Amino acid sequence: MTSVLQSVIELGRTVRDQKKLPVKLPLKAVTVIHYGELDETEAELLKQYVMTELNVKHVELTRNESSYIQFSAVLDFKKKVCSLITKGNGFISSR
Repeated sequence: MTSVLQSVIELGRTVRDQKKLPVKLPLKAVTVIHYGELDETEAELLKQYVMTELNVKHVELTRNESSYIQFSAVLDFKKKVCSLITKGNGFISSR
């Protein structure tokens, strides 16, 4: 539980630094995505600790990461074709 608390606080501080938000400025809400089982007392402890350390008014705990994280992949065709030609795995035909 302690490592989870430390990770959440470190990530929160990192995001604040990246966005240049001072700790004195309270945030409206923070959503923490967790994967493990938290009982009610652990969840409440986590919420209170995050609210205090990161100066947040509301903390939401969820397991539904698909609502917050989007994955995508884009192939760099130029790089891939050059790689295939260089390795001799591809061919070029002009018809």
